[in-house]
Amino acid sequence: MDDAAGVVLAGGQSRRMGRPKAALAANDFEGRTLLCDRVALLAQVVDRVWVSLPFGATAAPDAIIDAVPHPGPLAAIDAALARLESAGRQWLVVLAVDMPGVPLALLWRLYRAQRVAGVALAQHPQGRLEPLVSCWHVDARPVVSRCLAEGQRAVRAALAALPTTLVPVDHEDAGWLVNLNTPADWEAWRRGRV
Repeated sequence: MDDAAGVVLAGGQSRRMGRPKAALAANDFEGRTLLCDRVALLAQVVDRVWVSLPFGATAAPDAIIDAVPHPGPLAAIDAALARLESAGRQWLVVLAVDMPGVPLALLWRLYRAQRVAGVALAQHPQGRLEPLVSCWHVDARPVVSRCLAEGQRAVRAALAALPTTLVPVDHEDAGWLVNLNTPADWEAWRRGRV
């Protein structure tokens, strides 16, 4: 995807988990954290990966640090779209750090599904949308920025104002979209019970 870049969203507060999700072990074999694992996955499809980090995090060349405490994922997507625009790229592949089941195949499907200057996003088997596994066109940024300026923090606010393409995930692949929010979720994932 030479016209795309990726961002791993790792700026959440991890309140229910009780510790930063990005630092959790991705598996018992390689010793990688969830953050390293998700960055490595995105790096298989794009040559530029940024990491969205919380306010106060240490600056790094590929970090996008929240400008204020706890702004939410929409602000992180806005900042990444701004970086995308500066880099002269067209598409932004978005992946939440706490979704360790998302495979390479789904990222490719999102990218290939994108036909309009909007958003392609994964859809759970039950029909629920997953905006944090998505592919955004750079032209979506004015809508995202406007939503933020109006005080909207939910990604769904921007989606309502943009053309969207849904990429359904089948029931047998439902584990792709598992989100780890609590220690029990993480433990179940590690034991293969999700």
